[in-house]
Amino acid sequence: TLRVDHLGLGGHSLPTSPNLDRLAGGGTIFSDVMAPAPWTLPSFAGALTGLMPGLHGGFLAETVRNMDTEAPRSLNPEVATLASHLGNLGFRTAAFYSNEFFAFGLAESFDHHRYLNLPASGLAAAALDWIRRHGDRPFFCFVLMNDPHEPTTPPAAHLAPFLESTLAAGGDPSPAQLRRYSRWGDPPAVELGRTGPTLDPEARAALALKLAIYDATIHEVDEAIAGLDEQLRKWGLADRTLVSVFADHGEEFLDHAEFAHAWDHDPRPIRGIGHGHTHFQELLHVPWLAWGPGVPRGVRCGRPVSLLDLSPTVLDWLQLAPLPLDRESQNVL
Repeated sequence: TLRVDHLGLGGHSLPTSPNLDRLAGGGTIFSDVMAPAPWTLPSFAGALTGLMPGLHGGFLAETVRNMDTEAPRSLNPEVATLASHLGNLGFRTAAFYSNEFFAFGLAESFDHHRYLNLPASGLAAAALDWIRRHGDRPFFCFVLMNDPHEPTTPPAAHLAPFLESTLAAGGDPSPAQLRRYSRWGDPPAVELGRTGPTLDPEARAALALKLAIYDATIHEVDEAIAGLDEQLRKWGLADRTLVSVFADHGEEFLDHAEFAHAWDHDPRPIRGIGHGHTHFQELLHVPWLAWGPGVPRGVRCGRPVSLLDLSPTVLDWLQLAPLPLDRESQNVL
């Protein structure tokens, strides 16, 4: 749930991502990346299959697409994923994820997969334990850190550097308020998803607090990824490991509140916040950066790309065979 403009490499003025900015500087940054969908399953499935949702099958299909009343479809079983393809080429594969919408056939394409309701540091520790035991031959380890996704509960140490704007706007960063703003749908003093299209001072203060919480979760993930990189270096694996970091979609913070009120289509009913409901840039413009063997160093690619390019590009960097297409995809293409 990471929009690119909240990273330093995406132009953010606050120190959310010093480690990612540094690591990406030694590799390639794609600065104009579009996600294939504004929510988890179809977007991650697109990135790991190279196919749009209509071809890979992992999406909501009813007329009113509401996950409160409808489970998503599973990935088409004949579709090859990056994990199944690398597994067929002799790689050991594992996925550690803290968002259950990574399942539905996608997680199951890995040899080993575990849902863990843990913060970023816990996911990183689980992944490193698996790598420690399986890194003696080619491996593919996928780690989905869910911290910027609600409920957003960053530790106080990560939150503190981002509270200045909240205090300046008159916000209340007390523990009670932080708990209230961990979710869009909880009933805090100001329900941001039910405000008018024009924010009053109280709503602006509440939004500043919500943004500080979001930035703190990004900082939490940034440190966890730095810890992963440091341990790989200690084990002598960093120079032999290609690392690719990307997000499935972004998050809307009343960026288009006026439009949301005019349209008034969300069945929850909340307006102009969260994700999964529109295709604005705050939801579809995501980060993608990579470093390691085969990845061009010191490159910032400004050409428009899609997360559908991710798996084919990784395979190209690794000088491996491309993903096979299932029969339906071949017919469409």
